[in-house]
Amino acid sequence: DYISALSDVYGFHPDFIAAVIKPESDFTDLAASDRATNGLMDILPITSTQQTEPSGEIVAIPANNLRWGM
Repeated sequence: DYISALSDVYGFHPDFIAAVIKPESDFTDLAASDRATNGLMDILPITSTQQTEPSGEIVAIPANNLRWGM
């Protein structure tokens, strides 16, 4: 459902969005890497020096993670 909604909003084909998610997280919404990235789109949460990126709590929510990834 999220992928379909995002494809409408951002103008990307749903298969393209799924193709990005597959290698980043293998569709595991709570995925975490050793590079400190999180979620479906493998987003890097905010650090103390960045103010434009989301917090770890925000990217842990699949809908938010996908929006930031787009």
